[in-house]
Amino acid sequence: MATTKPREQAKQEEPELKRDWRFQQPVAWRDTDLDEKTLKEWFYFMLLGRQIDYRFQVLNRQGRAPFIISCAGHEAAQIGVSWPLKPKYDWVSPYYRDVVLCMRMGVTPLDLMLAVLAKPADPASGGKQTPGHFSDTRLNIISGGSP
Repeated sequence: MATTKPREQAKQEEPELKRDWRFQQPVAWRDTDLDEKTLKEWFYFMLLGRQIDYRFQVLNRQGRAPFIISCAGHEAAQIGVSWPLKPKYDWVSPYYRDVVLCMRMGVTPLDLMLAVLAKPADPASGGKQTPGHFSDTRLNIISGGSP
């Protein structure tokens, strides 16, 4: 039968963690393995994602897009996660804010607009799902469920 040590004894045996909590300077991109071309492509996708999101919000306020889900603020994380993936080779199951991930995998801004406007030409669902249910087997994008 295993014996347990008193709490005081167990605390004394724990190694002390020493962390440096001082502010760390950000790393300049020149100090990484990224080249300028890659960074420009990242910026292109991030800016395009933000502009598409802005356009969705305008259409919603005009009453032309009945329902939108904003992806603003998620652009950098999405491009960072999606960059190692190979479009039309790797499979992804994005969640509803992954606009930049889907564009990186080959979804066009037109496809996204068709989904937001619920048009029958929407390749993801034919305009029958709410925007954010990305799906396209030609691009290896499978739709996830909704809560």
